[in-house]
Amino acid sequence: MRCKIFILIMGLILILSGCLSVNDKFLVENLRDDEKSTILTDKGTAMFEILLETEDDFRLIPEIQKCYEVALEFNPTNTKTLEYSEKLDLFIIETVEAYIEKINTNREKVEERTNDDDYMLCFYIIKAYELDSDNEEIGELRKETRPILDALITDYILEANSITENAIIEADIDTKEAMLVEALAIYAKISGIDPGNKQIDKESESAVGMLIAIMDDKILYLRSRIADQYFTASLGDVNNLAKHNKTVNNALEAEIDELQYLLYFEWAKYMYDKGDLDVAYSKANAAIYFIEKQEAIELRNTINSKLAASRERRNEAALAESFNDFIDQIDALIADGELAIAYQRMREIEGTLADSSQKSQVSERKSIITGKLEPIYQAGVTAYVQEDFQVAIYNFSIVVDIDNSYQDASAYLEKSKAKQALLDSY
Repeated sequence: MRCKIFILIMGLILILSGCLSVNDKFLVENLRDDEKSTILTDKGTAMFEILLETEDDFRLIPEIQKCYEVALEFNPTNTKTLEYSEKLDLFIIETVEAYIEKINTNREKVEERTNDDDYMLCFYIIKAYELDSDNEEIGELRKETRPILDALITDYILEANSITENAIIEADIDTKEAMLVEALAIYAKISGIDPGNKQIDKESESAVGMLIAIMDDKILYLRSRIADQYFTASLGDVNNLAKHNKTVNNALEAEIDELQYLLYFEWAKYMYDKGDLDVAYSKANAAIYFIEKQEAIELRNTINSKLAASRERRNEAALAESFNDFIDQIDALIADGELAIAYQRMREIEGTLADSSQKSQVSERKSIITGKLEPIYQAGVTAYVQEDFQVAIYNFSIVVDIDNSYQDASAYLEKSKAKQALLDSY
């Protein structure tokens, strides 16, 4: 709701109220100024928290500054706005100073300089300039190092173009794909030190086109694989496509979202038909995460109803069935990577066990699962730092479902959800 109100307020601020519906205008016009100020401050503060934890990405700063500026116009006495506006100013000053220190340290290396050294020099300068374009020292550094920047861009373009040309004649599709990804990563490096370089769009056009064509073919292939119920085998390829999509400026975002939805929805139906309701529910949830289709929502609701009705019966049946069969099921879930489901099932049955040997076997498998949490947690942290919040949410959710006190997983999960929601609001 706050995000919606924020959008309406910004519409009002930008004198776009004529584009809003009658109800939207009524909502904006009937908010008190202090309420508008609070909403804008909360929005700016949420983005500021992201800024503090996202290295070298200052794209949010102009919008944060605008939020605080307009919030103070609505309520000049808003103490939170004043506090965070000062924090933002201090962040900019301290970060520019840190970059200048890095620049000076970098320039001290005069012998055996590499392209990597020159790249970091140009990177520090452009980042400092993004933060404080009026800084005279930074302005002079940009002028002095322009020849270095131009030479570096020329080298990178030659390298990327060479890789692209070799990719054109490469017969093996997987090798071709890897070469194109490498070339585009080099083009992206140029954008990192020379934002707005229009030459890059032209130079990378061939590589982008070829990679999109390969991705299109893979999407068709994976749809057929999913139709044939090769779910686990398709998962890695689907995730790779999602990563490559960022490389081609999200050109296939809709198609890949649809593919991810299809994978998890068909997987959910398959597990539901097999009677594995826990896994089916998990997969249905994943499908809805990518696209909220009614068919997936209805399937999840059906599964949830059956889970509620069957949980008590399942606990009773677990006592009657062979304990060895139960352990076999747990081992199979662990092998398939369904750690949270396996852990939950052991929690459900643990209190009913009287036999010390059975308790020991359950305890042993719980230890196996908790022993696997660290790499999952670290994968979540890596994804979080790389701003891949969907992957971060997936990993942290597994950890929290098993142990909600594990390191900072719960805090990371909430922050990942908040940041993904913020990105989705644009």
